[in-house]
Order: sequence, then C-alpha cells, then structure tokens
Amino acid sequence: MPLNCKRRILLVALFFLFHGFAAPAQSGENGRPKLTPEQELEKLPNDSSRIIPIFRIAASYLYSDSAKTMFYINKGLELARKYKRSKSVTGLLMLSVQLYVSRGRFEQAIPVLEKADSLAIIDHNDYMIAVYEDERGNICNEQGDYPGAILHNLASLRYAEKAKDTQRILVGLVNISVAYQSEKNHEKSIEYAQKILRYPYNARNVLAFTKALEMIASVDVQEHRYAPARDSLLKALRLYAAEKNVNGVATIHSELVSTYPGDPYHQFGYALPAQDLWERLGNSNGYAILNLDNLGGIYAYLARVRSGLLRDTAAFSTHVVLNGQETAASRALREASRLTPAALREKARSWYTLSLARATKANDREGIIQASDSLAVLDAMDGRFKDAFNYLHQHDELYDSLFSQENKNSLAGVEADYRVELSDKQLQLNKLALSDQIKIKWLLLGSLSLVLLVMVLVYRQSRQRKKNIASLSALNEQLNAANEQLGEANRQLAEANGVKTRFVGILNHDLRAPVANLINILRLQKEGAAFMERATADAHADRITGQAETLLEAMEDLLSWSKGQMKNFKPQLRKVHVSDLFSDVGNHFSGTPAVTIGFGAEDGLVVHTDEYFLKTIMRNLTGNAIKSLAGRTDGSIQWRAWEAGGKVSLSISDNGPGISDVQLQPLYDESLPSSLKDGLGLHLVRDLSRAIGCTISVSTSAGEGTVFTLVP
Repeated sequence: MPLNCKRRILLVALFFLFHGFAAPAQSGENGRPKLTPEQELEKLPNDSSRIIPIFRIAASYLYSDSAKTMFYINKGLELARKYKRSKSVTGLLMLSVQLYVSRGRFEQAIPVLEKADSLAIIDHNDYMIAVYEDERGNICNEQGDYPGAILHNLASLRYAEKAKDTQRILVGLVNISVAYQSEKNHEKSIEYAQKILRYPYNARNVLAFTKALEMIASVDVQEHRYAPARDSLLKALRLYAAEKNVNGVATIHSELVSTYPGDPYHQFGYALPAQDLWERLGNSNGYAILNLDNLGGIYAYLARVRSGLLRDTAAFSTHVVLNGQETAASRALREASRLTPAALREKARSWYTLSLARATKANDREGIIQASDSLAVLDAMDGRFKDAFNYLHQHDELYDSLFSQENKNSLAGVEADYRVELSDKQLQLNKLALSDQIKIKWLLLGSLSLVLLVMVLVYRQSRQRKKNIASLSALNEQLNAANEQLGEANRQLAEANGVKTRFVGILNHDLRAPVANLINILRLQKEGAAFMERATADAHADRITGQAETLLEAMEDLLSWSKGQMKNFKPQLRKVHVSDLFSDVGNHFSGTPAVTIGFGAEDGLVVHTDEYFLKTIMRNLTGNAIKSLAGRTDGSIQWRAWEAGGKVSLSISDNGPGISDVQLQPLYDESLPSSLKDGLGLHLVRDLSRAIGCTISVSTSAGEGTVFTLVP
C-alpha cells in the first residue's frame, strides 16, 4: 500500500523561540521533590515574571491538550499586553497559530498569524518574521499550494539567515524539503533533507533531524527500499519518544505502515495505535487522514486475498500474545478472518469514506486525491463502475491541478529567483568587504602610533603592578601560614578534648566497679570477722587480693588505651611468642568458675606487635566471652593461633548466644560514646587495635556463639 506523500511540518515553530529566551526548570535542591511548572507558577507574583513560565506550560500541552494550551495562551496574552511586552505577545500569538494548524483549523490560524506578523515587523524582529513565513508555508503546504509553500519557506530561510539563528534555518530547510516531497520532487526533497543532516546534532536539533529522516524514508518507500526506510523511521521514532512528542510518535506510526507491504499484521500493529493517538490529538491533519487510508488499505488487501485475487497464505495466520493478552493487531486480524470478501470491502470502504470526508473538510486536496483513488479501485471491484468513474474523475482533476507542469515550472522559478537573490547578495557583500578593507588599512596605520603610546604606559604600569603584587604575595603567604598554624592548633585542641571526654567517662565506670567490690569485701570482713571461720576468712582475703589485682590490671589497660589516644605516642613493636600471650590470658582468668578456656597453637608462633596492647585486647575479648556465658555450666572458650600467607592469626570462639549488630557497633563506629553500663568493652578493643595496626573480623550466629579473629 503506497504511503501518502502528504507532509505537515511537525516542528513546533515556537519550540526554538522558547529555547532562545527561557532556561529549563532547575531540579530540586537538597533532594526535595521537583515542583511541576504549574506549582512553580503559583509561587510567582502576578506580574510580568509569569509570562515566560506561562508560555512554557502552554507549549508543553500543545499536542496533548488544546484546551489547556489555549487557556494558558490567553493568560499569557493578558499579562503581556498589560505590561506592554510586544515580543511576548508575538510569541504567544504564534503559539496559538501552531495550535490551530496542528488541528487543521487554517481559517482561524491566518488572521492570528497576520496580527503576529504586524507586531514582528514593527519590532524589526527578523526571527519572528521568519516564523510567520514558515507558518504561511505550512498552511499553503496543507492546502496543496506547493509553489506558495516554497515561496514562503524560502522567505523564512532568508529571514532566519538574517537573524543568524541555526534552529530557524533548520526549520526553513525542513519545510522546503516537505514542500518538494509533497510536489513529488524527490531529488530536491532529499537535497534539502541532507543539508539538515550535515548540521552538528544536538538536543535542540532533534525535530529537524527527525523530519529529515522522514523525508529520506518516504523516498525509500516510493522506490521500494523498505528496510532502509524502516530503519530511518524507527530512528526518528526513538528521537520523538525521547522528546515526549506524542504528535511525532503518532506520525511515525502512520508512516511505518507503508514499510510492511503485504504484511497485514505489522500494518495493523502500527495503524491501530496511531489511530488511537490521532483521535485524541486531532483527526484533521494530513497524517491523521493518511492513517484512515492506511486502515482502509489493509482491509482492501485482505479482501483481495479472500477473493483469490492475491495469493497470500499467511495473510490471516499471524497471532501474537504478549503478557498473556492478545495484541490489538492479532485481534483485528482474527476478526477480519471471519469476514467475507464483501464484508472486508465494506470495512475498507468505511475507512476510505471517513478519510475522504475529513480530507474534504480540511481542504486537504492530496488527501482527497488518495481517498478518491482508493474508493475508485474498491468500487470497481464491487462492480460499481459509475461510482468508480466519479471518484476517478475527481482524482484526476485534483491531481492535474496539484502536479501540473505549470506548478513545477513555478516551483523551479521560485528557487531560481532565490538563488539569483543569493548571488546578488553575495556580490554586494564582496563590494562592502573590499571597501571595508581599504578603510581598515588607514585606520590601522592611524592607530599604530596610539597603540605604541599605550604600550609604553602599560609597560610602566605593569612594572609598578608587579612590585605591588610581590608585596601583597609576601603578606598573603605570611597570613596563610599563620592561618594554617591556627587551624592545626584548633584541630589538636578538639582532638585532645575528645580524648579527655572519652577517657574520663570510661575511667569513671571501669574503676568504680572493682573499687566498690573491694570496699564491700573489706567491710564484710571487718564486720563479720568475729563470726568467720579460718577458711572463710582466707577465702575473703583471697578475694580481696583478686579484686586488687583486677583493679591494677584495669588501670594498666586504661593506661595502655590512653597512650593509644595520644598523638605522638607510638606502640613499642617487638616479637612476642603466642604461647606467652595465651599464658597471660590463662593466668588472668584462671579462677573463672563454670567456664573452660582452651588454647591451641602451632609451636614457635611469633607475632610482631606491642605485647601490652595485644594482651589488653585479648583480655577484653576473653572477659566479654565470659560475660556472654554467665549462668551456663557448659561454657567453653577456645583460643587458637595459626600461620597462613606469612601472617599469624589469632581467634577466640565461644559457645554462647552470639552477639547482635547493635552490640558490635562500637567496634566500627567511633561516634558512639562509651557506655557506663558496658565499660570499655569494644571501644577499648577498637582503639587499641587501630593503634597497633591489628585488624579484627567477627563471625556470629544466634545460639551458636561468636568468633573474633585478630591479625596483628
């Protein structure tokens, strides 16, 4: 089924204007949700600052909601006229023209367009005059006046070049390519499309590039190169989708139908969603009318297959299910397979008739030509030769008026005049350039002496400035050095205060418990000495001795830890036998009831570390393990040591209840304060390990115990 060559310019003429003076909305700061344009608008005062945001909102609804577009255009015009912003009035009027043209309402667009052009001429706004000529060309193109379209498009290109606006130049090139394509002058259409593709690609050129791809694809289709045409259209579809241009997406869907000749399934797959979009966006433009003809052509093809006029055994056989549901194309094909040839032809006739009615209403003469030709063929198949003759006569009459030799000669003359005008303009520029060169020569000679004088003055000032800069640099260096010293002193003071605070908090708790126990035992011994047996008294004495030793060890641990907190203190690293470390732990906890402490290590293992720091770490981990086994009669703790990869590792494991992530947090998070309830614990282990470069890893499981692994 041949693709209708009807083209309507899809570039939003005001899209480029808008990007010229309005920056995109900024994203939210500090992670706050980004407000919608309407919400941002409500935050602005009711003055001229609202005009550009209103324009932006109106343009965003151009192809999706005509009522909202016109609502915001009217609000913007009210403010622009109130504050006498003539350029803003012109821009908003042009946007309303875009709305009318996109809906095929040309009789409403032309008066508004003329009013906008008058304002642009008064303001000497070459850019907006180019927009005016562009829109007049679009309307001529829609109405089949291709010489008029070319005339206005070339005028638009001249004003765009005068304004030196690349995006508007691209719009002009696109429109000229469209007009030549409508005139079926494929060579000229491709020539202008390729001019577009030679420009550097960027986000602002997206719509021009997509239109150029459409033009190239259309020629490929008409010359039966369907695969490259499909590739070009799919690339254009991706660009439209990225820009969220629903009108462009619908257009490409309508055009893709022609790249699948004799494939009703894929034709339905693109024509049906395109029809849904056109009914929502506006059904009177060229592509919407083309899509109706596409749908009629699919049913006409199926009617020929059903009648035996065409051999296509797979025409009704495609059936696809996606996500458990039948696709719209499969459903349409299945329903068509149940129809008779006559019923299929009636389906085709209904689509063709609707296409003809909408083309007639929109004065879309090329759409009328296409629909008339399709209906003539269909009526001939049904034996309605009189109706077929009438449709064919209508087709030939309009076709001759649109594509006559007179029109082609007129088009050629328009472009020839344009090229002559460019040549004359270039000659004038060359003469002006020559005259300017002579003036510049004398001006340079006259200015040379002045330049030399200025250079002498600049040289003297430069020498004086260098002296001043050297003095200021010396002062700045002294000031920077003083600031660095002050900053370092402040940092050291802050660190010292932090260490002091932690040390005092830990000392308060870890010395209170053993001292309190010692006092209680001494008081008990004093008050009950008369009633105690010798064995009991000895036991109390042993307990006093044990508590005193515990107190002394705690003080030693605190001293070791406090040394680790000192900036200039360095641990005394030396070789320490693992057997000595295990002996220290065993002796320290030899009187622990109900807990078995075992040791296992290869003979002769030695670690290079600070002996006292590592012993303190091992005592604390052993003490924590004993606490976790409180109340159990089968408590077991196992210390192990082994060598792997040239490094000695130590581990302590228990059969306790395990340890939670919250309990382990002090081992990794320095921001947590030490707890008066838990004492030094993992705070001490963390700081001492860091001081001697010992890494600690933990493996724990609820109900199965905990394993700490040390690598000094």
